[in-house]
Amino acid sequence: MSMSMHYHLETEEYKELPLWVRLAHDLREIKTKNKIFEDKNLIYKCEELLKLSNISEYKDFFQNENTSLNDLVFEKIKQKNQTKLNVIEGVLSISREDFEKINIEESIEKLKEYYEKNQNVKIYSIAFHADEGHIDELTQEQKHNYHFHIIHSNITHEGRCWTKQKYKQSKNKGLSCVQSELALILGLERGESKEITQRDHINYKEYKEMKKQEKLELKKQIEKVKKLDIKDTTKYIESLKSWDIGFEKYKKHIFSTPEDYVKISKKDFENLQIFHMKMSQTYQEIQEYNQVVKLFQVKLKKFGIEDIKDIQDHNLNVEEMEKDFEIIMNYKEQLDQDIKTNEEKLKNINIAYENLLKEVDFYEKVRKYNTDLIDKNEEYVQEKKNILSELDKKIEKMSNQSKKVENNLIALANTHEKATLTIKNILEEERQKQINCEKMASTERMKIHKQAVQAEEEGKNDPEISLNKKWC
Repeated sequence: MSMSMHYHLETEEYKELPLWVRLAHDLREIKTKNKIFEDKNLIYKCEELLKLSNISEYKDFFQNENTSLNDLVFEKIKQKNQTKLNVIEGVLSISREDFEKINIEESIEKLKEYYEKNQNVKIYSIAFHADEGHIDELTQEQKHNYHFHIIHSNITHEGRCWTKQKYKQSKNKGLSCVQSELALILGLERGESKEITQRDHINYKEYKEMKKQEKLELKKQIEKVKKLDIKDTTKYIESLKSWDIGFEKYKKHIFSTPEDYVKISKKDFENLQIFHMKMSQTYQEIQEYNQVVKLFQVKLKKFGIEDIKDIQDHNLNVEEMEKDFEIIMNYKEQLDQDIKTNEEKLKNINIAYENLLKEVDFYEKVRKYNTDLIDKNEEYVQEKKNILSELDKKIEKMSNQSKKVENNLIALANTHEKATLTIKNILEEERQKQINCEKMASTERMKIHKQAVQAEEEGKNDPEISLNKKWC
């Protein structure tokens, strides 16, 4: 079986199964019956998904991602996004020979690089599954279904729908081109297209039912052959024909003429007849078996299948489709469990609500008691109100008096402030006068001193001048 790439976007199973559940299945975070081997799977997740760990978080992530992709489309092409599926999943199947030929880790990196750089879409996850397949009913041989699950955006970095672009390229030739390019970068042989094989397209459900009936019919025929314990039917048919003809001749020879009569006991003759009948019956069963085999081969050739190996290869595709149904059932079981949990929560809420009603009833009784108490003490309350009213009047009167006193104090403070300012001004004037006097005295002393010095220089010996000099 060669490499093949599938996008089952139009099937009801694909539309009904949420993407976040598909992701959980791909990552083996939910139970699956498809896992029958213990071979190791390899997983790649984008940075955003590495931070998440359960279906609920995956759901929130892809819902936000859907909004972001819608915004990207509007930003790039100034139009509302018309794409139904913003994120899609493809399945890349490979044969055992391909599996042994390539390095899976390197192949995952190549796939990621191809989609992101060549196809301009965002890769969310790539999961390689090696734990799925079936046991051959005839040979009991393990038949692995090796495949990659690739989840990527259906919106390119330019804001265009990826699948629409591929379909526009000569009606789905774009997807065929993707398959060819994937085969090239992985170094594998791609499968033949239906244009070459000329096989008619069969609806998934019809194909599944057809294969189911064929399996049942094949099982019946196998059981029939096992009971007959015949391996080479042609050889046995020829020998039976010869024996049958020989017996008829022998029987005719026995009873033809008395002279040729051969003695044989009645019991031996009956045993011969019984043996003959059994051999004839076996011969007829073999003929029926050959007719069924021929009819079965004709049916197989109608679908382009030449041998049992092709049936097994076709069954791989059926199994791949059956996964969706199983994942849906697992998701349904999980939803049922969530419903049970929510029902339990609702039950607890109802109990809490009943308790709250009881509390409300209690407080209502308290309110009524207080109301009655207020009614009984209404006169007392009114009397106290009157007293309070009188007190309010007295307080108001005292307040007015207080305001008058306050105004007087303010006036007194203003007067004090003015007096203080006047005193400051007088003191400042006196200080300034003193400074001026000191300046005048200093000037006069300097003048007298200068005159005394000049008189001494001139040789005048005047006692008054000497006294003035000494004083200065």
